[in-house]
Amino acid sequence: MKSTTEHSTTDSGNYERRLIMADLVRANRVAIRTMGEDIVAVFYRTHKLLKEINSNDTTWNAPEQAVNKLMVRENFRLWIIENAAEFGIQYDPIDRRSAENTRTPKYETDDMLIKDAESMILPEMRALVDKVTVKYPDVEWAGVAHDEIVPMTKTGSGKELTSLGIVDGRYGKGEGNWAWAVVKFTVTIKYKDNECYIPVQMQLVSGQLKKTGIGITDFIAKVKTEIIEAGLATAEELDPPKTKESKADKAQDTKVEEPKQEAKTKKTHKQETAKEEKPAPKRQRGSKADKDAELAKAE
Repeated sequence: MKSTTEHSTTDSGNYERRLIMADLVRANRVAIRTMGEDIVAVFYRTHKLLKEINSNDTTWNAPEQAVNKLMVRENFRLWIIENAAEFGIQYDPIDRRSAENTRTPKYETDDMLIKDAESMILPEMRALVDKVTVKYPDVEWAGVAHDEIVPMTKTGSGKELTSLGIVDGRYGKGEGNWAWAVVKFTVTIKYKDNECYIPVQMQLVSGQLKKTGIGITDFIAKVKTEIIEAGLATAEELDPPKTKESKADKAQDTKVEEPKQEAKTKKTHKQETAKEEKPAPKRQRGSKADKDAELAKAE
């Protein structure tokens, strides 16, 4: 019985700890800065700033044996990491990203850039093709392949990259890592066992790869155009026009004969009854017929 009680207490403690941890904000990076005489810890999740904590707002005390400011900063860094939960922070510096979502920090060679770009574009294109098959069931995935790397000469705003020391898409006047470039790919699909090819591209901006940015509507349009231009199907075959029911047919479908026939019978019977009850018209005196009769009698 004793062991059961101890087990329950332990479970309760773990449950409460999980609840507390769930309320914390996860940070994977901390920077220590000095602001005058104060020391400030700045917590981040990758590049997003989460919280700033001033040493004066904590119970931390600078060590007496510290011989310089660097030792004082390092002591505060260790202390704030250990006590981060008191300030609503769960400090976890381990990279939790999956392998396909982890990027190389710098691209020294073409192969490094292509490998990272392929790992990004493959799941993105596969997901788009899967959505296309819902609209066009005869479409199936066949693969994606790299074509070439094209160095960029201008930024998105039109600024010459040479003014930033970037030549042929690379830092260090063309001798450093890849910085600005367009990475071109070809997505291969099959339509009724016939291959079709769709060109797509990614951009490397300031050393960071960007997704293609293609939405499902644009991608479906690209697939449709490729199938039609390859002569594999017509636009009408891919998207048959919807047949519209004519107004006459719609009226015929909604027409109800029986109630109308019954109403007509009732109307006829009412008209006949009214006809029988209607009195004969009275002959007006002084009419043309009476005058003609009087003239004939006088003659």
